[in-house]
Amino acid sequence: MAALAGTEQWLAYLVGLISGQYYQVLGEKDKGAFRSVTAVSLAIILSMAAVRALREFATRSLTVTWRRTLTAALHSSYFRGIRYYRLNVLGKRPRQF
Repeated sequence: MAALAGTEQWLAYLVGLISGQYYQVLGEKDKGAFRSVTAVSLAIILSMAAVRALREFATRSLTVTWRRTLTAALHSSYFRGIRYYRLNVLGKRPRQF
């Protein structure tokens, strides 16, 4: 998970550098370098989208797994021994005055 977050931050840094590369290439009026920068930029942006989607998927999968584990632990604690009986049966008895 940390590797995905680190990779995403590194790619975000590279995306930030793209505009500077375009300014340099457009200032030099170099058509071949423009195509090269465009291809590299496209690869960086597509990689950024893939890494972000993978990180989101991993985060949501972990959230569901942790929620399922916590719910199972709470249910097993609730139904252990006589707790369920005491809470739901004895707690509903009418009070005698």
